[in-house]
Amino acid sequence: MDEKLKFLEALYYLLLSYKNLDKDDITKALYYIEMSINADESLEINKLIKALIMDLEGKINKEIEICESLLKEGKNPIVKVLLMNILMLVDSKKALEYIKNLEFKESIILSLTELLCLESLGKFKDMIEICDRLLIKYPDSLLLLTKKAYALRGLGRYEEALSVIEKGLELNPDNRVLLYMKGSLLRRLGNYHKAYETFKKLIDELNVRWLDAIKHLVSLCLVLGKFDEAVKYAKMGLEIRDDDSTLWYYLGQAYEELGEENKAIEAYNRCVALYPDNVRALLNLARLYEERGEMEKAINHYEKAMAKRHKDISR
Repeated sequence: MDEKLKFLEALYYLLLSYKNLDKDDITKALYYIEMSINADESLEINKLIKALIMDLEGKINKEIEICESLLKEGKNPIVKVLLMNILMLVDSKKALEYIKNLEFKESIILSLTELLCLESLGKFKDMIEICDRLLIKYPDSLLLLTKKAYALRGLGRYEEALSVIEKGLELNPDNRVLLYMKGSLLRRLGNYHKAYETFKKLIDELNVRWLDAIKHLVSLCLVLGKFDEAVKYAKMGLEIRDDDSTLWYYLGQAYEELGEENKAIEAYNRCVALYPDNVRALLNLARLYEERGEMEKAINHYEKAMAKRHKDISR
């Protein structure tokens, strides 16, 4: 068959495969991509689509086999980078090995792929090396600044991470990821007031509704004695997930500090119902019941708390 006709036939089946893939009809998508490969085996893109279909079907070994074959024999650098990203999701270590052996490893796209591989493997020092190399050429890249800050945080170099975050926030003061990282680092460093202000901006000004950010803010409100706010934000978090035992515990603490004993007991009980091994909630309930003179309930909760403590010590 004429080479142009082979290419057109392969392209026709490739488009049919893509169309069915978009409709979530994996069986037809696989059928048409096989037809495309049979029509013209020299096309690399059809094998890339097949690798994606294998991923969707959970056929990991077949997916890796296709990726490895194209990475060794293929010539299209864009296809190779796309394959590298697929392989990275399946086996980051193997993807990293291929990256180091590729001729075009200085490619910016490939460097970013390598960065993601290193992140998934927790290789923070190597991440920083790549970020520093690329930041020389792209000093205003928020992606690189964010990844560098993440790696520095992973190494426990919190002050350095904050410095990188501040540079990123100069470029984009409302960057949500950087603000979240800033707030969590400030809290870890004991700068509770600035951490509180950072999370307040995320939640109140930028309308972020990330559960972890809300939990950070609730705990900071408790530390800073802002108990009414702690109640407000705990309830906000529970609207997102009412089965979060930590938020119920925080809510119990806030109500207790506000002198609303009944509400505190109710919140602690919800916490214990969700997480029976929360010793602090059990002890707080025992103390509150004791103060109310409900000694049987107090003793019961003290015993549960002590049994859990002994179990933890034994383990």
